[in-house]
Formats: sequence, structure tokens, C-alpha cells
Amino acid sequence: TLKEQKSVLTTTEPELEVIGESPAMEKIFKTVEKLKNADANILLQGENGTGKDLIAYTLHKQSSRNQEAFVPIDLGSIPHNLFESELFGHERGAFTGANATRKGRFELANGGTLFLDEVGELPLPMQSRLLRLIQDKEIQRVGATASKAVDVRIVAASNKDLEREVDRGLFRADLYYRLKVAVITVPPLRERKAEILPLAQGFVAYYSRKYRKNAWFSESAEKILQEHHWPGNVRELENLVQGLVVICKRGVIDAADLAGISPEPDQMATGENLWYPKMEGRSLKSIMRDVENAVIEQGLKRYGSLRELSRHLQLDRSTLFRKVKGMEAARQDDGLSRKNCHNGGEH
Repeated sequence: TLKEQKSVLTTTEPELEVIGESPAMEKIFKTVEKLKNADANILLQGENGTGKDLIAYTLHKQSSRNQEAFVPIDLGSIPHNLFESELFGHERGAFTGANATRKGRFELANGGTLFLDEVGELPLPMQSRLLRLIQDKEIQRVGATASKAVDVRIVAASNKDLEREVDRGLFRADLYYRLKVAVITVPPLRERKAEILPLAQGFVAYYSRKYRKNAWFSESAEKILQEHHWPGNVRELENLVQGLVVICKRGVIDAADLAGISPEPDQMATGENLWYPKMEGRSLKSIMRDVENAVIEQGLKRYGSLRELSRHLQLDRSTLFRKVKGMEAARQDDGLSRKNCHNGGEH
């Protein structure tokens, strides 16, 4: 049944169940039921934090491959020079630092399911290798002279519009069509509002047990949770609840504890909480720099890391890192200038 299917969904914490109660999630569970025993490759689409990894794991656990390995790999976190070794493995001495033979993710997943998260991050040369593997069902370790047959079901996921990436020449069309034999689109949490409170209550119950607390939400706090836009989706909600439970001292989590949650975009559009930099006597370039810095600062507070922020802003991580370092240097220069002016006034 659908209820039984829901019980296998887990987040980053294996013991934690996630229940989907919206019509959109009901539709996804029905699709999972249809696809569970098909060996077709599946593409999961949706924003970061929507639970694509959970759907992938559910597909594996519901399939005939559930006695074999489920091997996830986040392609967005792997340096480009290590892609080949991570996916296909390497022989001892294949390159500097390869002190032992190592299996790649495809070998580890042999007989089971390989979850390629953020597949849109694969560089074009590796896309060609992946396409060949899907066609030939063989891998060759780095430094090896012979190939090895593998039997792997591929579930891929991306927060990018891969069709648009194909049009831009950044993703191979033939690989895209190989991966999207079946497609599941996971909607953002803001479109699944019926799930927000059940998820939040499930998270608070779980983390209360984990940290030996007795925490719960007040009605006013639940109202704020229900109205929040959740740009980071289920992951943002889980991280928020975990932090609230950790610091909770009096049991009830009230509206005051959720003061850091931003208003809905339509509330902001009315003019509330909007910020404008000083414009008098300044160039447009200088004004836009202040706006950009403000966006980056707020984004880091919301998403917590350069990696997550770079994905949401669709900005290369190295470029974002350079901008943050520039902001820090400007802040230090400004602080030093103020200090010098202050010291000068004392003499």
C-alpha cells in the first residue's frame, strides 16, 4: 500500500521516517510502484533538498535488487580530476597516490543500484565515459588493461534543467535520453504545504528522542512554519528543527524561536523588509556591488555553505569564493581605516 511505501522513506538519519501526504507525493509513490521492478534508468528532477535521494533509495528498496547494494555518489562534491577514479576505480600505481587497487562506485553497486546525484555536474569527457558504460555494461579501472562486466541500475538526479543544459552544449543529448527513460519530478516543499507540519512534527519527535529532550511546537510556531517559503525545502526544515531541538531549554518551541525565518516572497513584494543601498553620489557599479554583497551575506546565513549557495545562485563556487574573500578583505580594510581615523583623533 501507499502507507507501507511511505514508511521506507528516510532522510540523512536512517531511523527517521518521512511521510508524504500531498497529492504530488501520492502521485510519486504510485510512479515508484510502477517502476520498482523495471530495470530502466530513472531521472529524478527537482530543487535541492526536495528529497530526490529518498526517492532513489525507495526505488531501490522496493525493487528486486533490494538485497544488493545501494551506492550513492554526489557528483557535485568530487574534484574533476577524481571523477574517473571515483566512478570506475583504479589499479595500484595508476597515478601518484594510488597505493592500492580500489573499486569504483560502479563495481560497488554491481547487482544493485547506483544513485548519481547532481549528474549535471559531470564534465563532458566523463559524460562520454558514462554513456559508453550504459551502452556496453562494462567498466575499465584507471590503469587497467581489461574491462569488467557490471550489472547496475542507474538512478540519476539533477537540480538543473538538463534539457536546457543540452541546448547550451553542456550536457550530451544522447546521455540525457539514455538517463531519462523514466522521469520523476519532485516538487518543492512550498508546493506541498500539507506536508510541512507533519514533517516538522516528525523531525521534532525524532530529534527529541535523539538528544533526550521533550520539545514541541506552539500553535504560533506552527503557523510560521506553514507560511514560510522553504527555499531549502525538506533539508532546510530538517536542519532548522534539529537546531531548535538542540538549543531548546523550556520544551515548547515558540514563535520567538523562529525569528530568523524570512517572510514569504509575496509579503516582501509589498515593500516590507526591503533594503536599498545609499544612492546619493555613487555610481551604479558601486551600488550594485553593495546589493550583490547583501545577497551573498543573506544567502550564506540561509544556506550555511558556499556550495549550497553557489547552487541556488547558479554561480561557480570558485567565483563565489572569490567574491566572499573580497568582501572580507574590504571589511578588514574598512575596519583598519576606521581605527586609524579614531587613533588620529586621539592625538
